[in-house]
Amino acid sequence: MVPSRPRCNLLVDPLAVADAKPRLSWMLKGEGLRQSAYQISVSSTLGGSADLWDSGQVKSDQSLDIVYEGKPLSPRQAAFWRVRVWDENDRAGEWSGWATWTAAPAKWEAEWIGFDEPLSANRPPDFMGAYWLWHADAPVSPVPECIVVYRHRFRLDSMPEHATLLGTGDDTFSAEVNGVQVGKSDGRGDSWRRPVLVDVLKALKVGENTIEVTLESHASSASGMIAKLLLTGGGAKREIVTDASWEARFSDSNVWKPAKSLGAHGIPPWGGVTVPQLFLPLPRVLRREFSVGKQVKRAVLYATAMGLYEVSLNGGEIGDDWFAPGWTDYKKRIHYRAYDVTGFVHQGPNAIDTVLMDGWFTGYVGFGRRTHYDDQTRFSAMLWLDFDDGTSQLVPTDDSWRATTGATTMSDFLMGEEHDARIAADDWHPVVVGRQLSPLVEPYPMEPVVVYSEVKAQSVKGTIDGRWVYDLGQNFAGVPRLSLKGQPAGREIVLRHAEVLNTDGTAYTTNLRSARARDVYTTRAGDQEWSPRGSFHGFRYIEASVELPQDSVSGRALSNVARAASGFECSDDRLNKLWSNIDWTFRSNFIEIPTDCPQRDERLGWTGDIEVFCRTGMLLADVQSFLDKWLVDLSDAQRADGQYPMFAPVLYGMDDGGPAWADAGTIVPWAMWEVYEDKRILERQFESMKKFVGFCVGRMQDGLPPKEFHCFGDWLNVGVETPHTVLYMLFLGRSAWILAEAARILGYDEEARKNSALFKTLCMRFRATYLDDDGWVEGKSQTGQAMALAFGMIDEANRAKVFARLAEDVEKRGHLTTGFIGTKDLMLVLRDGRRSDLAYKLLLSDEYPGWLFSIKHGATSIWERWNGWTPEQGFGDPGMNSFAHYAFGAVGQFMMETIGGIRLAAPGYKRVQIRVERGPLEWANCWYDSPRGRISTSWRDKKLTVTIPPNVEADVWSSGDWITVGAGTHEISI
Repeated sequence: MVPSRPRCNLLVDPLAVADAKPRLSWMLKGEGLRQSAYQISVSSTLGGSADLWDSGQVKSDQSLDIVYEGKPLSPRQAAFWRVRVWDENDRAGEWSGWATWTAAPAKWEAEWIGFDEPLSANRPPDFMGAYWLWHADAPVSPVPECIVVYRHRFRLDSMPEHATLLGTGDDTFSAEVNGVQVGKSDGRGDSWRRPVLVDVLKALKVGENTIEVTLESHASSASGMIAKLLLTGGGAKREIVTDASWEARFSDSNVWKPAKSLGAHGIPPWGGVTVPQLFLPLPRVLRREFSVGKQVKRAVLYATAMGLYEVSLNGGEIGDDWFAPGWTDYKKRIHYRAYDVTGFVHQGPNAIDTVLMDGWFTGYVGFGRRTHYDDQTRFSAMLWLDFDDGTSQLVPTDDSWRATTGATTMSDFLMGEEHDARIAADDWHPVVVGRQLSPLVEPYPMEPVVVYSEVKAQSVKGTIDGRWVYDLGQNFAGVPRLSLKGQPAGREIVLRHAEVLNTDGTAYTTNLRSARARDVYTTRAGDQEWSPRGSFHGFRYIEASVELPQDSVSGRALSNVARAASGFECSDDRLNKLWSNIDWTFRSNFIEIPTDCPQRDERLGWTGDIEVFCRTGMLLADVQSFLDKWLVDLSDAQRADGQYPMFAPVLYGMDDGGPAWADAGTIVPWAMWEVYEDKRILERQFESMKKFVGFCVGRMQDGLPPKEFHCFGDWLNVGVETPHTVLYMLFLGRSAWILAEAARILGYDEEARKNSALFKTLCMRFRATYLDDDGWVEGKSQTGQAMALAFGMIDEANRAKVFARLAEDVEKRGHLTTGFIGTKDLMLVLRDGRRSDLAYKLLLSDEYPGWLFSIKHGATSIWERWNGWTPEQGFGDPGMNSFAHYAFGAVGQFMMETIGGIRLAAPGYKRVQIRVERGPLEWANCWYDSPRGRISTSWRDKKLTVTIPPNVEADVWSSGDWITVGAGTHEISI
């Protein structure tokens, strides 16, 4: 046996390790059943003797998280290590190849610098000149519950260059232009405070045009609507405002009447509704020139930013990573990255440059708001030069640096990027030294965002409005790439990005809400290539303002998880497409944090989404370091009383996750233990988990949920709601059970006893309060039934009845009714209850609601809604209609475990179960790179081929009985 894929602290050859005792891990390949011992050799030189540590022969089968026990490393010192193992017959194998890690610097010895002078802003219109409108026949106060439709007709003799609609209404506002929905308020109680601001140019036409606004008014003290359409072009400006020329009707009437004016903008109770200013500062360029007088042996750059940075040395771009230094709660901690730049530095004069952009720090993120942390970007870096003579030199950020602006004139995650290739950086100024925040500065703890796929345009078509749409054939998260030849100087290319198209072939962008997702590139003369560096989009289609050769337009798919950990193929091509869609959607949403969606003005680390998807994500890729980092974000966002937030990093006070969302704080660490045998995660997170469970228990009343609590419910379920009180008890029970198990593993006996007793008490209260004699959980939802069984809340005396009611409901309806929270467990519970026939029926249905419905209609990713688009109704609610949302993709766990038959039976996949349930399928080939090595299954008819890696045992279901096999390839009858 030979160790392979050696890692230190979950990473391959990390350049900045702060731990004095990092963890070393490896997989095994080759002959042999199991590892009986290992030996680790650590040297201060590549290929040298074990002068730092020789573990000797250690009798152990462990290959994960072996703690380094050698000599302490000096700051920035490199360690080179290798490992060999002995098999079950005590035969020593070959040494692995050399791996390395490098100790982090002792301290941060650089200033924070920036350039605060240049600012630019594109200011949107305001409501001046517009009037609040109401229906003439409706009482002004109190306002009845009703829906009022307003309209205004106007003529265009020619098309404007720009057209922007600004509007709002109390309570909810929705606007159409010529029958096309162009915008909608966010639906929250005070949505009138956040006006809709949308580009409506594509909905306009020469001749007669109509604006229609639908206002839904709840019974309240006041209601009304106000709007303005701003048309510009050729130096002229025209404003169409809400006034007495508008008409109104009730939604249940066809009678139009002149609208009633309530008064001009500024009247009470709304006052002066402010419009968020679209503020897009110029990215900064920072430079330091320095001289090197000796031969450089090694050069390492350590860099971070409050914002994003792109570094170059002597004109050469450093690293292949994107969006450095990543997203954290910058008020608490910030990461730095390390780069080996030895090949970039030379004797004599040198220059280091960085472009400093807004990123998550000051840019737009989370419902189109900006400056969540501070309003000024900063950069800090240390370039350490080690010379052949044993001396060193530090080139830090300080007041010797200079600053200016450059070719990138705007860069924002949501709004896009603008770049004028004709501009050269000049007119240098002194930098500003200092910053307002003082976070911890720590090494970057996971694999960075990289390009993992180049997606080429499959076709190009002209549109009715003179634009050109490039279909890349796949919805993904990333950036466009232009490869242009023989260009004139000054050609402006405007790119817009969309996941889907309107019926007329133009880009559908209404679901992006306030995210412009627009890039502008202005050419220099000659050949050139360009991609945005401080923005990304979720898209399949690129709409260009000018025609470009098809082969000059492509996309670069970005993710932190570039390397696949599994493969799936079966006899039904629709399921192969579903697996592909799950995988693309997963990677599109693992960009620095586990986001909800990569396209609209949100892109937040929603806790509920990752709670249901984490096990599938762990099958698709090695996400251990990624989720390890995110759990720190989650702990940083935990409230003082113990509650976890809706998303992490948390923004603007949305710190009450509620049942299922907040429980990611216990469920994700437990999944990390199950899949990766990561005991350190349990140790680090235990107090945080304990505090959360204590919070949930502490606010209960008479042993039941409090009368009022926040809960999203079973998000986007189909018709059948699960009571929030049921979800509260279910998820608290699950979290209490996890806390008890974690305490047992960690040896915290009293905590284990206490939380085990709590779980039993919660189960009894749940059954006494929410379970009837027929086996129905209150609400009679598939989610309630399935999760009560999945979470062990039902005793043996009632399990059969509860399962029977669930199966009957699925059979009767013929489809699922579950939302984000219940769908994964519904499939697993049906399978484990020996009703895989019902689970397959749900999986293989191509009718709404179901996974293959979207595939039948051309989906290349997982939709947020079961009905994101239907033939009958077209697009779903644009206020929340992502076409790349991984939550419903959690069915991937069912697919790998049931069709592939690969199931976890012990932490870290040290033991597995192989049980294939074929259903109507003819064959399947699946593999999974577990933490201990590759597990694969291949079956056709009744013949199964299983490959098990060394150090793993498998219980295989064979012709009605279990057999146990060890490492190697086995032919088995099923």
